[in-house]
Amino acid sequence: MGKNGSWALSQLCARNKHHHDALIPPIVVAPPPTAPSLARHSSLPFVPDCAARTMTYLIVKWIHILSSTLLFGTGLGSAFYMFFTSLSRDVRATAIVVRYVVIADWAFTTPTIVIQPLTGFYLIHLAGFPVTSAWIMWSIGLYLLAGAAWLPVVWMQIKMRDMAAEAARTNTELPPRYWQFLRLWVALGIVAFCALVVVFYLMVAKPV
Repeated sequence: MGKNGSWALSQLCARNKHHHDALIPPIVVAPPPTAPSLARHSSLPFVPDCAARTMTYLIVKWIHILSSTLLFGTGLGSAFYMFFTSLSRDVRATAIVVRYVVIADWAFTTPTIVIQPLTGFYLIHLAGFPVTSAWIMWSIGLYLLAGAAWLPVVWMQIKMRDMAAEAARTNTELPPRYWQFLRLWVALGIVAFCALVVVFYLMVAKPV
């Protein structure tokens, strides 16, 4: 099996076409088919529509790449702005930024986290890759690791949003618990970031 799913599909189509051509010898000149000949040809094996299959693969792959871009981009961008806004110790700015980070997580990160494995497994099915391939197993494991790091981050962000909003409302500094959460939030974010970077490599290189 080749390393590229599109290549694998094209090879499958080529083999099917060769098999189909071998079953039906070329006819240079022939009279209109009679009823018996039509019946005979109708019993030939069905050849899959490889053009439609390839188009399906490309559409699902586009969705997979787009959702991975949103997942990675939203996470990295949100982390950047939330971290540096928090370090500024501007309570009102922090309250606003953290609130929108939580919204971005629900609007972009959560849907793409669901879309990624659904489209990924469907691509594996379409391309015919063995699920037990080393690069697929490693990708699944690292993706689960990133998800395990992301879940507590979501909970902490909600708590940090509430703490920042309360500090802005009362015109006080961010509480010590906010900074404790921020340190753990950064550590878990680094774990998730590194895991996804490796997954991106595995998706592109597909090492055996």
